[in-house]
Amino acid sequence: MILSSETYNENRPDVILMAITSKIRQPLEVGEAAVADWEQAGLIKPSVFKPLIATIEQNQIVRRIGAISPKDCNTLKNILHVVLDT
Repeated sequence: MILSSETYNENRPDVILMAITSKIRQPLEVGEAAVADWEQAGLIKPSVFKPLIATIEQNQIVRRIGAISPKDCNTLKNILHVVLDT
């Protein structure tokens, strides 16, 4: 999941990512949340956001899978608020 803004991506060689995984362990830990509209996002299985943030070079991105829904975008913002205390 790309977190960085278009402005960031247009001016930098890297992108900022957050992990999404289909390996769901219950109960979910702090900073994890289900991707509610996972099919709409182009994912093939139910998945969760994981608080693992990294950067990669843009030329390493092979393809776009999809986009998260507004509901999942709000969930992601809440996770970032909890994890980063913003």
